Amino acid sequence: ISSPVTSSNRVVVSEPQVHRVSALDVITGKKKWSFVAGAAIEGPPTIRGDYVVFGSKDGWVYALALSDGELVWKNMAAPAERRIMVNEELESAWPALGPVVITENKVIAVAGRHNMAEAGILVSGFDLASGKKIWQSKTPHRALIKPLTSGVYQKVYDKRLGVTEPLPSAALLGGWLVANDKSVQIDRLAAFNIATGQ
Repeated sequence: ISSPVTSSNRVVVSEPQVHRVSALDVITGKKKWSFVAGAAIEGPPTIRGDYVVFGSKDGWVYALALSDGELVWKNMAAPAERRIMVNEELESAWPALGPVVITENKVIAVAGRHNMAEAGILVSGFDLASGKKIWQSKTPHRALIKPLTSGVYQKVYDKRLGVTEPLPSAALLGGWLVANDKSVQIDRLAAFNIATGQ
C-alpha cells in the first residue's frame, strides 16, 4: 500500500498489487470508493481540488473525482500502446511511474524504463480539467554524472555533497521530479518548460 494522501475528509491510497486506488473516510476508515487501473500503480496518487491523479504501469495517466472515484479522464503517457511481460504481469513498454506533479493546472507525468534505453524516458504535460495532452518530450540519452545547471533547482539533491534543501515532490525512477510555475525537472536528466515542453 502507498503512503496516504488526504483531502476533503478522504484518505486516498494506491494498492499496487491489485492495481487499485481507494478512498477511505478519514474518521471512520470506511471505504468510500475504489478504482481499478489497467496495471500496477507505483507511489501515491496526487490530489488537486476534486481530482485524484496517478500514473499506472499500463502507460496511462488517470484522473478520478475525489468525491466518488468516477473516472474523469485518462490519457496515455506512453507514446504507443505496447505491452511487455514484467514479473508475470503485462505492463506498458513505457510505464507511467511514480507520483505525478500538478502545477499551473497541468499534470506532469513521466513514462519509461531507463533514459539510456532505446525508448528513453518521456515527460508529458496534460490539462488537469480535460486530460488533453498538451506536450510530450523525451529526455536526452545521457549518463547521470553531471547535474543540470538550469531548471527548477540549480543544485542537485545529492547526499554525498551534503545538500539538504527540501524538495517539494516525491521521488521517482530512483531520483526526483520537481516543478514550479515555469519548469519541471526530472532528476539530473532534463528540465522542461511547463507551458511548451521544450
